[in-house]
Amino acid sequence: MSKKTESTEQKNESKTKTAQSITNISEENLNELLKAMKIGFYKDFRKRGMLTDEQLEMLIANQDKPVKESA
Repeated sequence: MSKKTESTEQKNESKTKTAQSITNISEENLNELLKAMKIGFYKDFRKRGMLTDEQLEMLIANQDKPVKESA
């Protein structure tokens, strides 16, 4: 087997292990992670002038409200 093939297989194996460890995150922790990521995106949008201060505050405040799943 060539070194290039071995390297590709090692990368794929590493990705698989990473994906498996991500799926071991509890539902609560996953929700908190997603919430933190969203807030980070919102703050970046505000920094770039894509949101007003009021919109940013509203989006952050709405993170604690349950979302109805309708799809």
